[in-house]
Amino acid sequence: MDYSKGAEHCLNNHLRLITSANFIFNDEDGTDSFGLYLYYIAFEEISKAIFCLFVEKKWVSVDFIKTIFEDHKPKVLLYDEIFQSFKIKKGIPYLDNKPLGEIPLEDFIKKHKTHIRLHRNELTDFVYVRPDETDWHLPHNTNDLEIKKRRINSKINDLGNFYHLLKKQIKENNTLDGLTVYSSLDGQSTIQWDEI
Repeated sequence: MDYSKGAEHCLNNHLRLITSANFIFNDEDGTDSFGLYLYYIAFEEISKAIFCLFVEKKWVSVDFIKTIFEDHKPKVLLYDEIFQSFKIKKGIPYLDNKPLGEIPLEDFIKKHKTHIRLHRNELTDFVYVRPDETDWHLPHNTNDLEIKKRRINSKINDLGNFYHLLKKQIKENNTLDGLTVYSSLDGQSTIQWDEI
């Protein structure tokens, strides 16, 4: 299985989802919450593309990422884990100060379970009617749509930049030594890399 092709397919699907979401946002009769739902799925697809690049780069095994095609959880946690602890030293990528692939994805899922649950709850809130504590939750009445839209868009852009940097360096067969990815307290994400 060619995981570089898988990465491209995930990236293309990610872009289609964003295009569809933007059509909804630009249509005055569109349901903005459904557009937001598509953004959240696009976020998961770009995460999946990055996992595929990890396999292409031979940083992880196919078994390591197998669950990303079956479960939403690992796709949701990737952003937070990359922008908290990703770095490359001597050609070896690290997450949480351990070589990538040495920590099972299940451990990361446990670490981020609260955030994953929040993401999944928001996702379902964007599309489903359900009884609330005192009334009915309606998807088109989702609170803070614009704030949520900006927040997920920022994460999508950060992951997209990371994907394109990684893809370019794989193509050029660079080791990416010295690469560090982090998020500051003000929410700004940075990818730092000193070319040698």
